[in-house]
Amino acid sequence: MESVDNNRINLDLSLNIEYSVEDVSSKNGSSDIIISRNIIDEVEEIGISEKENILISSQNIEINGFLQESSEGDTFKESNIVPFVGQIFLSEEEAFIFYKRYAYQHGFSVRKGRFIKQNGIVSRRDFFCHREAKKKVEITDVVDLLKYCEDAKKSCSKFQYAYTLDEERRLEHIFWSHAYCFDWYQEYGDVVVFDTTYKVNSYEMPFGIFVGMNSHGKTILFGCALLRNEKTSAFRWLMKTFISLMKKSPKTILTDQDPWMKEAISKELSSTKHSFCIWHITFKFSCWFNAILRDKYPKWCSNFYGLYKLETREEFEHHWPKVVAKYNLQSNKHVKGLYEIKSYWALAYLCDYFFGGMTTTGRSESINAFIKRFINSHTTLSDFTKQVDLAINDIKQKEEHEAMLEKCKRLNMKLISPLQEQAHSLLTGFAFQKFQEEFERSIQYSIHHQNGNAFVLRYYKDANSRKHMVFWDDCHEIPSNYLPSRWRLQVSHEDEEVNPQPINVVFEDQIICYNNEAHANDIVQCPPISKTKGRPKRRRLKGGKELSHTMNTCGLCKDIGYNIATCPLKENIQFSAHTKNKKQKICQDTNLNPVLLPKV
Repeated sequence: MESVDNNRINLDLSLNIEYSVEDVSSKNGSSDIIISRNIIDEVEEIGISEKENILISSQNIEINGFLQESSEGDTFKESNIVPFVGQIFLSEEEAFIFYKRYAYQHGFSVRKGRFIKQNGIVSRRDFFCHREAKKKVEITDVVDLLKYCEDAKKSCSKFQYAYTLDEERRLEHIFWSHAYCFDWYQEYGDVVVFDTTYKVNSYEMPFGIFVGMNSHGKTILFGCALLRNEKTSAFRWLMKTFISLMKKSPKTILTDQDPWMKEAISKELSSTKHSFCIWHITFKFSCWFNAILRDKYPKWCSNFYGLYKLETREEFEHHWPKVVAKYNLQSNKHVKGLYEIKSYWALAYLCDYFFGGMTTTGRSESINAFIKRFINSHTTLSDFTKQVDLAINDIKQKEEHEAMLEKCKRLNMKLISPLQEQAHSLLTGFAFQKFQEEFERSIQYSIHHQNGNAFVLRYYKDANSRKHMVFWDDCHEIPSNYLPSRWRLQVSHEDEEVNPQPINVVFEDQIICYNNEAHANDIVQCPPISKTKGRPKRRRLKGGKELSHTMNTCGLCKDIGYNIATCPLKENIQFSAHTKNKKQKICQDTNLNPVLLPKV
């Protein structure tokens, strides 16, 4: 026998009989493998495992021959190879070649699909029909997502979810909140940070998350949403759905400076104080003011930060026009815009509201960063929810770890006083540390008695600093309203006000499904690719001088629209050859590359 490449196997897998392989030489010196039938009685004596091994070996021989054929131009020979359950291949490429040939014989082709790695080794690879598979996978995608939500709701009633469909019954928006997230919101939902990010799923749907901060100062997740777009209608549906399913509205919410989000929150969360992330505002300062202020730009940033930290509205209104006039920015549109939204970013207008010390949306970005470690713009919706679950489990484990540390290790008091002892016994380690920092600053104020139980406090280093009037009530305890339950070791929410919201709210031309138990996922279609806000990927149109530079310019007559080769005056120019020879001579004399030579 010469080589396996010249072998041929004729095998009928539909018959429940055994075959033997014989080597028969042909006239041209090559050899064929001929399978002959034996008696049925002999078949019964051979074990099932041995039969399978013979079949697998026979087909592997055929596959090896096909590898050579496909490498020589994918010229497929007729064969009777049929895949069967339990078939084994020596490599992924061998399996792909086998199914590629099988598909060719039946009039279609195959393509490689998703794969799963375990410990850096591919443990699974899917092969799909070149036309049907993609559509089928996308439909196995939305079904998996809604099935996940249905199963989670059945296993725990605290799991919340809702979604909408468009006119073509394609998934439009979806919101879900894990059972852990629902409990976290009931405890720490007084302040919420909301932010969106992109490129986290195969449909490019914007991903929005509601996050907060627990009693240990750690970031926690309240809920997630995938939206079709970032229009006002989408944000309105999300905010209405959030408070409906989570049973109450937050007291404050922190977002980026998005006009559509601002409008939606003002309409759906009218009792919630809305604040803008100060980082997103100051991030734009470089492109707004650097060019017009030049060397004064750093000083302007310092003065603006001073305005941002002012404690009272009177101080802010008094100093704002002075700082703006100092840099001659009275007519600047960005400065005017900042003043119009001052109640959303200036601390003087936010000091009466609780934000937990948060002034940016950085906490939401930390969760986004964690999730993005495992996903990309090609991730399916079902895989995406699994990665969100990983983030939730990570948060839960950290919370349990912090609770254990609270029991085993407590912070020491730096100063001995009744107020410190009270705070130490009630607050978590994170909250007590913040209390100690403020308590230590109290010694930086001088106290002056006015009359009766009235005293005046003022920062001792600055005689012109603002005075604070306080009244001493002969009490050595901190009032309970200054020790909220969210910062205590034992969290109690019996006194928390919960305002359930109606659920059956339907927008015009929308279908809203809340905790759907009717298996609507059988008819729900996958969403289209979303168009996120911002400049599109295509390049902007050029005009004016930019466009003129891109047009062909003749090197002889300097006219636009053609070059030297097509110039109508080329035949009348007698010195073109002389010019070429002159350049060649310069190259030879100076030993320079012609590209570096000046024009002559």
